[in-house]
This record gives sequence, structure tokens and C-alpha cells, in this order.
Amino acid sequence: MTHVFDINDNVRIYELIKNRKEGAFVMPLYIKIYNSIYDIRDIDEIDNYVPSALKIGFGSIYGFFNKTQFPIKYIDSFDIVRQFTIFDDRINNDMNCYVFESSDPYSNINHDIFEQISYYYWLFRDYLDNRMKVIRAERIRKAMEEDM
Repeated sequence: MTHVFDINDNVRIYELIKNRKEGAFVMPLYIKIYNSIYDIRDIDEIDNYVPSALKIGFGSIYGFFNKTQFPIKYIDSFDIVRQFTIFDDRINNDMNCYVFESSDPYSNINHDIFEQISYYYWLFRDYLDNRMKVIRAERIRKAMEEDM
């Protein structure tokens, strides 16, 4: 089943970001390969991948009652693709949400957000690298069988 990730669905994005694990600054939202955006739940449906085209879409929050806030002072270090404000009834406050994309997340800035981005980027990249090895081997096997 293919899930469509709607980058314009503010409520869904906010709910996903709110569900990040304790102490996390970011929540991975989607996988982008060239101009195609894949819901993370559909990672096993990706069958055409090259590392140089990979970007991971992340979400983060900046708001008054948020312990692990998006580091606004480093905003220029991120490729922000979407920014919106949403009112959270539970805490009676506006929350600023940022959606940004990252490829190889090297940074010389000492902040935990960059370590978390790197962790998720390499987690997904390694998974896709291994998956593509299996897919390519299967394609080669099938091509060789057809030639015989």
C-alpha cells in the first residue's frame, strides 16, 4: 500500500513531529529521491535509488513549552522547505513548525540536532543501500536467465 506524504498537511506534520522520541529535536517525515517524495512507511517500495539523490525530510518545532526546540540561531544551516505556525489547544500556545531536507548532514556546529539528523540520514541510507544491492542482484539474475 502506498502512502502519500502531503507536505502541505500542517496538522499531520505537527502530529508527527509531536510524536518524536523524548529528547529528540527532529522527526524524520519523508524520503526524497530526486523529485519524488516517499512516505517513510513506503521505504520498502523504493526500487530506484542512488545515494547522491537522497534527501531526508525532517520536522522540528520551535515553541514556548517545547524542551527540545528547533535551534533558531542556526536556521541558515538548514534547507527549510516549509514553515508554518499551528495553535496547540492542549498547551494554549502557537507552535512554529519547520520542515527541512538534508542530504549528508556534515556540520561543524556543535548542537545535538546535527547528530540526530546524521543518525537518521545514515540509518535510511544504509537501509536503502542494502536494499538496492538485493534488487540489483535479482535484476541481473533475471536478465541472465532471459538471455539463456
